[in-house]
Amino acid sequence: MKKIVTSKFFVLGLAIFMVISILGTSLAPAGTIFAEASVSAGLDESSDSAAQAERINVADATYTAAEFILKGGVQSDWQAIGLAQAGYKLPAGYRLALEKKVKDAEGNFASVTDYARIVLAVRAVGADPTNFAGSGTTPGYNLIEKIYNHDKISGQTLNNPVYALLALDSGKYNIPYHAKWTADKLIAEILSKQNQDGGFALTTGASEPDMTAIALTALAAHKRNPEAYTAGLQAVSWLSNAQDS
Repeated sequence: MKKIVTSKFFVLGLAIFMVISILGTSLAPAGTIFAEASVSAGLDESSDSAAQAERINVADATYTAAEFILKGGVQSDWQAIGLAQAGYKLPAGYRLALEKKVKDAEGNFASVTDYARIVLAVRAVGADPTNFAGSGTTPGYNLIEKIYNHDKISGQTLNNPVYALLALDSGKYNIPYHAKWTADKLIAEILSKQNQDGGFALTTGASEPDMTAIALTALAAHKRNPEAYTAGLQAVSWLSNAQDS
């Protein structure tokens, strides 16, 4: 039984890490507001009342996954982001490896999602993504500028505007008014991809739970934007219906 429980802790912990590495604890209340508003608007919420044989503690599951990752060494930026969001201190070697990766690439990466992931990783190590991987009198690279002036966001997959928005929302950055992509422009791009049923897909076609959830995550920080707020309510409604179907 102990092995089964440990396995459940580990699997749940990895799932939690995947969520908090993107959502973060600071965005959780903002995301909750959509669900609360859905209830007040008259949308039904159902829950399984059957008693569970075992209750898995989220904190224990997170601890189990974190210790597993730290023991084996941080192997990816997403692991690092998840550890930082969960309150763990990252190994010094990870920051050095991250700096080397940015320096070796001379601050240039293939896609906006690469920039977004690295920005979130830079934030995870407590550094400034507008001036990262410099040395001495040599300034670092402005990875935020690489995002808001990126040429390939529109007309691409939903991941591009979603992760770009998450990255720009990761700190208080000065985004010039003439930038190719501001938060409002990214929100508009995301909303243009919402399906009639309220969900989202990676490209086109039927709505998908994972893409709807990540779009909702990006919109959660902008609930004061009426269009983003309405889209968030519709996304919550779709997710609720998809879960029950």
